[in-house]
Amino acid sequence: MKDHFDRLRDISVKFDSKDLEYSSCFESALFPLPPWELETAEEVLPISTGAERSEKEKTIVSLEKFVEKETKNIPVGEEKKVAFAGGEVAISTTACEIVHQLQGSAPDLVSNKLLAVFLGDLIPSDENDEKVNQINGTLSRMISAMNLSDGEFERKSSLRYAIDEDDEVKSKEVIDQFFTYIYSHQIKVVLTFGGLDSRSLIGKRDRLARIHGKFIQKKISFSDGTSYLFNIVPIFHPAYLRVNPKMKKTTWEDLQRVMRFLNKY
Repeated sequence: MKDHFDRLRDISVKFDSKDLEYSSCFESALFPLPPWELETAEEVLPISTGAERSEKEKTIVSLEKFVEKETKNIPVGEEKKVAFAGGEVAISTTACEIVHQLQGSAPDLVSNKLLAVFLGDLIPSDENDEKVNQINGTLSRMISAMNLSDGEFERKSSLRYAIDEDDEVKSKEVIDQFFTYIYSHQIKVVLTFGGLDSRSLIGKRDRLARIHGKFIQKKISFSDGTSYLFNIVPIFHPAYLRVNPKMKKTTWEDLQRVMRFLNKY
């Protein structure tokens, strides 16, 4: 339960004594079930720690979704606020803003600009082939559900195969190369699947349970003064959803936020 409230700590709510009158309105704003998995509603309802959610937590989750729906056209990074008779609800979608300094001059831009990059594919030869293929297949269906056309996105293997968290120099070289790629393609958003890929790009450790679905602004800054701002959105990895299927609905909600940002919803 505590993890869930940590994730929602940036929600501010003000009510008067009539707040319970709006519960049905909030519940009607709930997102649909994930189209990339044909599961029953019982299987995909989100949970906090395996225990039944309290009425208070249900209300907070509903408030977040209500604000997201009503403020879908507000730019990322700006406060999202909904006022109504008896109170208001506000939520910030940006967890932080981080600058990553790159040495040298910015490279030339390429012609094939991309909207999004999905970082988290597993390599079959490194693990059980059948299991990895199933996980990557789930990721394929998740991407397909986001209405992105060919040429608007690319998939990349997880950074777990390229970096060594105990080797700071090597890891920095890999990250620098990836950010140069982000700049040259003018990518708008990077979806990081799993904890390692998320913390590698964000540059600090943070619990995925707290930051998933949030738009984390990252600025790439080159020595020649060129800079580029894009967004990182941490997402639960399909491998995690295999062992915790009740988080599929939450993950679909996170993907829908990205779809709205890219005008694909």
